Amino acid sequence: MAWVGDNIFSLAQAYVIGFCVNCPENPETVMTDLKEIGPTYYFAPPAIYETVLTKVMIRMEDAGRIKRSMFNYFMELAKSVGIRILDGKHVSFSEKFLYSIGQILVYGPLRNNLGLSRTRLAYTAGEAIGPEIFEFFRSLGINIKQLYGQTEASVFICAQPDGQVKADTVGTAYPGVELRLADNSEVFYRSPGVFHSYYKNPESTAETKDAEGWVATGDAGFFDEDGHLKIIDRAKDVGRMTDGTMFAPKYIENKLKFFPFIKEAVAFGDEKDYATAFICIDIEAVSNWAERRNLAYLRIY
Repeated sequence: MAWVGDNIFSLAQAYVIGFCVNCPENPETVMTDLKEIGPTYYFAPPAIYETVLTKVMIRMEDAGRIKRSMFNYFMELAKSVGIRILDGKHVSFSEKFLYSIGQILVYGPLRNNLGLSRTRLAYTAGEAIGPEIFEFFRSLGINIKQLYGQTEASVFICAQPDGQVKADTVGTAYPGVELRLADNSEVFYRSPGVFHSYYKNPESTAETKDAEGWVATGDAGFFDEDGHLKIIDRAKDVGRMTDGTMFAPKYIENKLKFFPFIKEAVAFGDEKDYATAFICIDIEAVSNWAERRNLAYLRIY
């Protein structure tokens, strides 16, 4: 509750609208709690969605050949059709028909198993979510959106409007929020929700907020052709390779983490000829893979 986001989502919104707030017992029981509660409005950081996707992929690896083939076929269909349906875009009759079959055989049972069958709106925030992970949930018909905010802004800076949801952007500025980019692509904002000052720390306040009320986010980004803000990485982490190519480690790391066997990744490439990465495997996923192939393995801590 020390986080402003919890005060906004778990207290303020509930008081204004009037809904019942549920929190998981602990990180290990999230999946069980989701199925028990069946939330209509869901908020979680990218790490939770990554964990859910990994568990889905592990279970499908254990499934029979027919189920696995059916899952792969309908998930490939959902990537092109499901997202367009969710965004209210044109879909042909044949695509709708096939997607409806997928609803019965794959999408509906999967959403129900995840505890998200009643979810009308889901948000993710805290850090960038991999586009592949984001699109996976939207292709199932789950209206997940990215939210970009900071404690210093009373959370809200950008959000994705209905029908304008993109996997690689955080949307457009909230009503009343002004955005601008510095010469180094750092994002600055100004809004009615901007903090007054850091408690008994005028030096840090002056470094973060100028006299006109503009606040430095510390994030580097740019606007796409539709005016949506795309966050590249933390401004201090964005560098360039020896050939001048911009290097944003978070983008590479999120791509790697879509692979179910990878838990965490840290990419390096600033002032180097090529990019490299440290990989932390997902022990549950890798153990499952090894056991299914009767491979002996040893966990070393």
